Amino acid sequence: MKKLVAVKKAIDKIVETLQETYKDQPVDIGLSHAVAPEVGDTVLEEIKARLNTQSTVKTEIGAVIGTHVGPGTVAVMVTPTKA
Repeated sequence: MKKLVAVKKAIDKIVETLQETYKDQPVDIGLSHAVAPEVGDTVLEEIKARLNTQSTVKTEIGAVIGTHVGPGTVAVMVTPTKA
């Protein structure tokens, strides 16, 4: 249960930081996960609910990077949408 609370707090902090950075600006989101599709979906849904998200891409982290970061890792990439 403690781990779930920590994950939720981390997700909230990531999304809060993105909100502060991008405000209402249209953005495109990329998300990669290491054997954690459920966590990736949760993060993506939180971002989509709180940012002006125009498009999303979700991928799985490959074996080489995954070996270094470990299972459960989620990476978020954000870029302003080009007009």
